[in-house]
Amino acid sequence: MRQDHALDLEMFRSLSVFFDNYADVVDSSPLLKEDVAAFREALNAIDGKMEAQSVVTTISAGDKATLRTKIAQNIRKCLDKITAQAIKDKNAELQAACSTTLSAMTRGSDFNFAVVAKIELTRILSYANILDKYGLKADFRKELASDISVFDKMKPQMNVERSRSIVLTGSRNDLFKSTNEFIDKVMSESIEMFNVTNPDFVKQFEDVSTGRTPSVSPTRVNILLLNDATEAPFKKGAVIVPELKLSTTTDEDGKLTVKVGGNKEVTIIGRVDGFEPQEVTVSKIIRGRSYDVVIRLKALVSALAATN
Repeated sequence: MRQDHALDLEMFRSLSVFFDNYADVVDSSPLLKEDVAAFREALNAIDGKMEAQSVVTTISAGDKATLRTKIAQNIRKCLDKITAQAIKDKNAELQAACSTTLSAMTRGSDFNFAVVAKIELTRILSYANILDKYGLKADFRKELASDISVFDKMKPQMNVERSRSIVLTGSRNDLFKSTNEFIDKVMSESIEMFNVTNPDFVKQFEDVSTGRTPSVSPTRVNILLLNDATEAPFKKGAVIVPELKLSTTTDEDGKLTVKVGGNKEVTIIGRVDGFEPQEVTVSKIIRGRSYDVVIRLKALVSALAATN
């Protein structure tokens, strides 16, 4: 790999971690969220080129396009009914909320379409009473939700297919050049909107994207789940982090690392059958820092009695 490409790749990966750490800021702006998603697709393409991954296609381009068109048309059909009712009710806010056009849904990447479709589905399902009145009953909405779910599950495959397509048709130089251009000319514009509200975010982006900050550490919590009496680690012990909607288990050494993104506080709950659940709160989290948490579980009294 060329030296400049190696430095660029390090910067791209640092930017990816940077956006993970500032997930709350990214989510606050639809434009920035869209740009970050596009940046990640570009990084996936580069990684695909570097790793020379082989891909097995699970759905034809024609079938995918047909499903996408069907979803878009049915979403617009629902929005038209809700809009009609909004006009009758003189509800300008609802009318404006249903203004997503068919062309807006059908252009752009498959990944972004899946995101938009899920947003519109949430809106549609909240106005089921209106749709019932216009004849778009529960079965219609259920089929639409199913189609969107199928399309959404294809996203990882879409990313790989798109990345592979870019890899096959463009050189490594093209990939690095276009990604740098996207960061410099496109992403910088959506970042600039935070100059007043979040200048630290803007400054850190500039530092990372220009290489002044050579690497960025993810904000994470390292968890160790122990038996309080024996100090032995719990293999496959349950760990729940409500703020992240995460429910998983520790590894063979009783350990688990969780990336917390932009959360300032997280609650770690440890659970093992026969032991009292324990809860630990990690607060005042600073972006880019790593925190170590040891959760010690005590055996339930009934469990102790059963062994005596």
